[in-house]
Amino acid sequence: MSQTVRFCELGGFVVGGGRRLPTDLSDYGLDAGCNSLRCESCGVIVRSFLPGRQPSDDRWPQARELYESSDPSTWLTHELPNVRTYACSCRIWIESGYESLINDHESPSDPNVPWRCAGHPTPRLPFTVGRFVIDENSNFPEVVATILNGEYPPPLPFRPNGPVQWLTWFYNYLRKLPEAESLAAAVAARIEDPDPVVHGRVLAFFRLMPTATGIERLVDIVERVPNEVCRSYPVPEWGTVQDAWEVLWRALSQRMPDKEPIDERIVALVKMVLTTPRAELVVDEVGMTAREVEAESMKRDGRDPADPWFMAALETVERLRAKFRQDGPMSVFMNNLSMVVDGLDDGDIEWFARSIVEIERAGTGRWRQIVRLLEYAVGRDRSRDAFLIIALIALIQSGAVPQTELRAWVDAYPYQREAFLVPVRLALDAAQAN
Repeated sequence: MSQTVRFCELGGFVVGGGRRLPTDLSDYGLDAGCNSLRCESCGVIVRSFLPGRQPSDDRWPQARELYESSDPSTWLTHELPNVRTYACSCRIWIESGYESLINDHESPSDPNVPWRCAGHPTPRLPFTVGRFVIDENSNFPEVVATILNGEYPPPLPFRPNGPVQWLTWFYNYLRKLPEAESLAAAVAARIEDPDPVVHGRVLAFFRLMPTATGIERLVDIVERVPNEVCRSYPVPEWGTVQDAWEVLWRALSQRMPDKEPIDERIVALVKMVLTTPRAELVVDEVGMTAREVEAESMKRDGRDPADPWFMAALETVERLRAKFRQDGPMSVFMNNLSMVVDGLDDGDIEWFARSIVEIERAGTGRWRQIVRLLEYAVGRDRSRDAFLIIALIALIQSGAVPQTELRAWVDAYPYQREAFLVPVRLALDAAQAN
């Protein structure tokens, strides 16, 4: 069987010594460094060296010297935890974190090297990982059940390590093979498992792999009970809880220009939830509270419950969950505007602008988050300015938001020369005159 080549996102990643850098060319992504980098300038495959060592300042080699060296330890004499040295025949790069090769180069830590992922072949079947032998005849429901029950191969250097990480690793490793989608379908089949932890882990899998086969089963459930989309389930290895609402947005952010029917179903659900009165939405935690999940996670990590830091961490979790309980549907807008806008086309953004009054009446105060979304969308494409004007004038004319509140927002807007403020101020003045 011929091998299909997969590519890392954003040109691939370089990683410090504390991060995973696989030796298997078929193992890629999932917070790992790319082990298949090619220099677009000199044409060679980039070498990486043992972690924790770099050249000393007083004996810094030429790139070609290090790249061609049969004993690079003679050059890498300076020990420094968490660093990793990379070289081609024309560049050297020292990395201590996790950075993409396609970046804006605004920070000194952004790699400025002409390297790109050269591709990762699909694995040849069969292959063995721990107790699992994976081939065309693998019983993936059994594989999934075993992993969800906590029986998985020896820990990979994942942080954290657990069933979700192993399921996503298997899927990503098999990606572009039919077996990957068989595994994802087996994960999806457990979405209605009565065990809240299993349910949470399935949601977490699709949060990380939102285009995998089986996302339709999650959409089916949300369509049946859309008011429960913000109900959260525990993911112990993450020390947190997961809801379907964020998973839907993750799926939208990955959709392609040629829309699939599943994309339209998700968009319809998003619109339905945002216009559902806040009081009708179920925003609770099943099985364990977020506070309990975080406490158990910290105990497993050896944290002392008597430590003030322990209690402070739990209070932070409780504070964030309190905000989520106030208005779960809007929570995804707070820190994920980039993801949200990536999931919308111009028609969707226009819907937000024209529906802002209905959304506000479903939950007082939501207008601010919708305006933020529109601002972000305009930042991506200035031709969308009209949507911001439509939304703000609709709010003014509807009386859904007090005029004093809207005028205060306009007066406090940090960029007073923005053109959209002119018609908005005129609409405020006209409303006040009437």
